[in-house]
Amino acid sequence: MKTLIILVCSVLLFWIAIIITFAFLVRKNYHVCYFLAKKAYKKESYRKAKGLFEKALSISPTFVDAKFMLASSCFMLREYDLAKKYFEEVLKVKGKRDWASLYNIGYTLAAQKKYQEALTQYGSALAIKKNDPDILSAAGIANFELKNYELAKEQLDKADELAPNRSIVNFYQNRCVDELCPYKDTALRTKILQEYERLSLLANANLPDDFHLIFARCYAKAGRITEAIEFSKKAFKKSSSNPELYTLMGLLEIVTKNFTPAKDHLSTAIMLSPKDPEPYRLLHYVFANCGNHKDAEHAKQKYRELRGAL
Repeated sequence: MKTLIILVCSVLLFWIAIIITFAFLVRKNYHVCYFLAKKAYKKESYRKAKGLFEKALSISPTFVDAKFMLASSCFMLREYDLAKKYFEEVLKVKGKRDWASLYNIGYTLAAQKKYQEALTQYGSALAIKKNDPDILSAAGIANFELKNYELAKEQLDKADELAPNRSIVNFYQNRCVDELCPYKDTALRTKILQEYERLSLLANANLPDDFHLIFARCYAKAGRITEAIEFSKKAFKKSSSNPELYTLMGLLEIVTKNFTPAKDHLSTAIMLSPKDPEPYRLLHYVFANCGNHKDAEHAKQKYRELRGAL
């Protein structure tokens, strides 16, 4: 019995020593902190990873890899200002030819919808690494958001050539074709819809949150109103605060001659985005068809004012 007690105590003391040693190493050894932080990052425990990367940097402030991963953790936590700050600090240490930091600064700016600033960073990164598909696709998406559709398509096509069949690239390629496609080209419009449908069925498709709205808009352009209504309902379940969605739903109600719900949808669109002229243009049509000429004239005037201010 005495021997067993001694054995148990020895095992306990051994594990206590291991725990104390490990805790000491974590507190004093930045490599251990970095290892644990990367492990947490891979498990998508970004808050924990951020704390451990910060700990590694408190021990070794010049540990640039930890600073880069800290920036990445902040990005994943949507702390974009902090992420940008840390990526810029990494760039300062590594020098102006560090394309990875330039790309990530651009990506962080794009996440904040600062697309023009993002393109400046992507341009600097592409000057160093000309044929990188990730930088090209990011630049293409930024150009798409700025309505530079032809340049966006050129960059996305090149990215797809270098790294084929990436769903997000294919999705934005299709969106460029969608925007550039003449309304009367029904054959091309059908191909666009088929591509959207193919992408929506991919289990691993990394599509934007508003892809149902994009599909609905494309169906509406093709005159396929039933499918457009179906996808607009799906979009509404995802987000009920998108002014573009209410404008589209208003348009679809006009097409189906349901003017009262059309007016309600368009009024909501105006409330959510008061400076968008399109809902006023459609409201003019609604009021005119309902015989409300005074409100129709007011909507037309408001449309012209906002259109002129753009």
